[in-house]
Amino acid sequence: ARFAPLDAWFEVRAFPADDGLSVYFHDVTARETVTREHRESLAALQRLYAISSDRERGFEAKLDAMFDVGRGYLDLPNAFLTRIEGDVQTIEAAAADPPLLAAGETCPLEEAYCGRTVENDAVLTVVDAAAEGWADEPAYDRFELGTYVGGRVEVDGELYGTLCFADTEPRGEPFGDARRAFVALLTRWGSYELERGRARERIEREVR
Repeated sequence: ARFAPLDAWFEVRAFPADDGLSVYFHDVTARETVTREHRESLAALQRLYAISSDRERGFEAKLDAMFDVGRGYLDLPNAFLTRIEGDVQTIEAAAADPPLLAAGETCPLEEAYCGRTVENDAVLTVVDAAAEGWADEPAYDRFELGTYVGGRVEVDGELYGTLCFADTEPRGEPFGDARRAFVALLTRWGSYELERGRARERIEREVR
């Protein structure tokens, strides 16, 4: 059972004793946390598979559904896909509240969180931007995002942009391996879908 005042889970065992009852409490918070995270991760991955394998949806519809799954699983309200050309970032698609994260918005790459994302092969995570030294960064000054997680999207082996989730508030706890892997999986899915779309366009041009 969960003991709310301590925000902890305990396994409680009671045994008869000569003088009444012996009760033993065992803190199983860590175990319960891992179990819950596994359930949440499995549910999110199952939803991703269902969306990606749905032949009735096009890329945009799938992306919107993926955004919804990611925002719920990561507990971050904003999701967006960017296109990076030269030193300019353009938001190609978004499910986000801040106006600067709306689809069609552009900014210099050096003023975007994604500027650091594309420098990494792994997923970039920011749990508390101000505490992690972002307060003096142009990206923080422009977007004021307290939490961010994103990864590179590549098409035909070349940088296309990024796929990201964010919040204006700090997260308060690190992203676990499962959540980082989830974002990495989404970036690979986006890369695959965009590559497939580009290949389809080439074939259509050749047929004409």
